Amino acid sequence: MRLIFSLFISFIFLSSCKEDKKPVPKSQDEEVAANITRLIATAQDGDLIVRLNDDILSTQLRFFNEVDKSFSHSGIVVTKNGQKTVVNILPGNATSNPMIYTPLDTFVDPKTNISCALFRYDITPSEKSKFLQNINALSTQKIYFDSTINIATDDSLYCSEMIYKTLQNATGHRMSFHLAPIPQKMQKTTYKFYRGRLSEDTIAARRIIFIDNLYRIPECKELMRFQLKYFPGS
Repeated sequence: MRLIFSLFISFIFLSSCKEDKKPVPKSQDEEVAANITRLIATAQDGDLIVRLNDDILSTQLRFFNEVDKSFSHSGIVVTKNGQKTVVNILPGNATSNPMIYTPLDTFVDPKTNISCALFRYDITPSEKSKFLQNINALSTQKIYFDSTINIATDDSLYCSEMIYKTLQNATGHRMSFHLAPIPQKMQKTTYKFYRGRLSEDTIAARRIIFIDNLYRIPECKELMRFQLKYFPGS
């Protein structure tokens, strides 16, 4: 009887030990940090990375996307001086090159961003090499931010336009990217933003390479997508 009682106590003790070994759920901050670590480890040169900033302008810009209205900015992963960076293009003045190399962890900093995603193009090694060469060559030229969103110009570029043109050149235009008009409900907002510098007819006629047009193609695979910031109640 005493032996049976001892075995019973041992069973209870071992069971409780097993329960104690259950993984402790991660906090939201820990989950974000783990995802960023995984993103940095996964990202390769030539990968497309997109994000949604936490400012009001970015919230508006995401509605210009044709289908997936999740993101407001894009860039390409490039290793620079042994560090993974994101080459992207931001508004600049006539004396500064708007193309910058942002450290990857800074590009997805939760302090200033809400979400991000990583994509990879199905391109050959030679195509990738030419793609990266095209991007790096642009960074040494005097170009401007394309404030008039005119796809016909090459001396001024916006973020998705830069990626679209360099990738098309590198792959011999074998990929089919959709250029779309500015959504009708956003045309008035665009006209007000330009304060008459672009006519309503010009804005309606513009064809844009929106951020979601960069990855909604068969030759692009989504690798990960996650929140960088959680709001109260989420």
